[in-house]
Amino acid sequence: MNMPAAPQFPLTLMYAVPAAAALAALAPSAAAAVQSALLDAAAGRLKLAMAPGRREGVLAAAGRRVLCQPHGARLMVLLLAAAPPGDGPATAPDAAECEQLDAFHAADDGFRVPETVLVRRLEGQSLLRAWRELRGLPLPRLATAADLDAALLQRLERPGQRASARQAHAIGEVLGVPVDALRF
Repeated sequence: MNMPAAPQFPLTLMYAVPAAAALAALAPSAAAAVQSALLDAAAGRLKLAMAPGRREGVLAAAGRRVLCQPHGARLMVLLLAAAPPGDGPATAPDAAECEQLDAFHAADDGFRVPETVLVRRLEGQSLLRAWRELRGLPLPRLATAADLDAALLQRLERPGQRASARQAHAIGEVLGVPVDALRF
């Protein structure tokens, strides 16, 4: 079996949309603890418990098992799962987690959320604004390209506001972001 080369540190963190959504749904202290552990893993200070014969590993933090995959210069955060009661240091993914990973890979569209976008979301900024600024797109240009009113987009950039399905699709199309990545 051809095993991937050992990752070089530091790694850039990227999140699958389900992992980003699960992290954003955690209490702020738990999200911060998971982020801290991920940053330590990306910097090489914390080792992932790798599954034999697989590319994925597990990191334990804040009562969660974080299923990750080193990939080149990136550490892809794929899934977050609740740790069983009394779970200690991370152990390699078990059979059920490997099944979850297989199902994830089968349905994965390959889109990843960069750490900067997730951090802004965790700080309370809207995903729309975080993505727009990451793409370097001024609000009036996004409005024109998405055929939406600039005042509407300005309102949608406020935390807690949600675009309709049609609006989210138009915005996502312009930003190159799936609708799910605008709504977690």
